[in-house]
Parts: sequence; C-alpha cells; structure tokens
Amino acid sequence: MSAVDVPPGIGLVGAAMQRFDAPRHALRLARAAVFICVGCGAATWVMVARHHGTADQSVYAVMPLALTSFAVLGWLIRTSSITVARDGLRWGWRSVAFTRRAETIVEATSYQDGVALAGRRGAPWFLAAADWQHFSDLVRQLQRAQIPVVHRTERAPWRAKMQSYGRALDLLLVASSLGSMALAIAALSQP
Repeated sequence: MSAVDVPPGIGLVGAAMQRFDAPRHALRLARAAVFICVGCGAATWVMVARHHGTADQSVYAVMPLALTSFAVLGWLIRTSSITVARDGLRWGWRSVAFTRRAETIVEATSYQDGVALAGRRGAPWFLAAADWQHFSDLVRQLQRAQIPVVHRTERAPWRAKMQSYGRALDLLLVASSLGSMALAIAALSQP
C-alpha cells in the first residue's frame, strides 16, 4: 500500500458535481455541417483536378479547406462541456479544459435566459441557456459550489448576451454548409 501526499493549490481539479453538454440539435447541426463541408469539398476538388489550369481554380482549391475548418471548429466547440465543481467551472473537454476558479467569481447573476459570471477582472462570462442541456440545474450547482448567486426575473441585457456564442456559431455552421454546397455546384457547372 502506498499514499501520495499532494500539496494544495498545484492545479489538480476537484470532483465534478455536474456536467452540462450542448443540446442534441446543436450537436446534430455541427456534425451535419462537417459532413456537408467534407463531402462538397471532395466533390469540388475532383472538379478542380479535372479542370486544372484555369484562372479561378485557386478559389475552388482553397475555399473547401476554409469552410471545412469553420465546420470542424464549430463541431469542436459544440462537443465541449461546462463542468461545475467545488473549485469552480471548467469549459472544455475531459483532457483539455479552461478553468474559472470559484474564488475569482464575485457573483453569478441568474436571468431567465442565462447566467452571467462576474469576476474580479474582465468582462462577465455569460452562459446562455440555449447553449447547454439541463441548464435549469446550473444555478443550483453554482449555489452548491458556494458561488454567490443573484436571481433576476428579467431576460439578460443585450451586452451580456453578446458574450455567448451559440446563435453566432449555428449561423457560422449553416453559412459554411451553404457555402460548401454553392462552391460544389459552381465547380460542377464549369464547362
């Protein structure tokens, strides 16, 4: 039998109280965008290989990479999660996460459509309810983590909502998919 004595404060994370993932529809959209961008990008490259040497082929060669990169980035963001633990909040994945320590959070303001976490420095971190499953449990878990919570009955102000990324990310995924399809159609319709 052996024991390991680890000094406090060296960055080991505490046990998770609850984990919040992206909604299923957002994950499906992200997966579909990656699938569409990869498929349409492959079709575009096939047409570029057949019609190489014309002046506009560089756009058809590079744009599928850019659009697929946006889709993969959106998918990676949507596969991340928020984990509430006694030592604070973590955003990320199991192996890589960014931590907001509980002692750096001055207060959490709960709105109808999200929670704003105000720290000692910087802008508040707004977590939109639409971006996370089981969001109604988040405020309760923040209180269990002994983070001071102020309850508001109104919707969050616009400046707080600008901190969340959900709708903008969904628009980026849709735009990447539509752009990939338009690019593939344009490449296929070349003489």
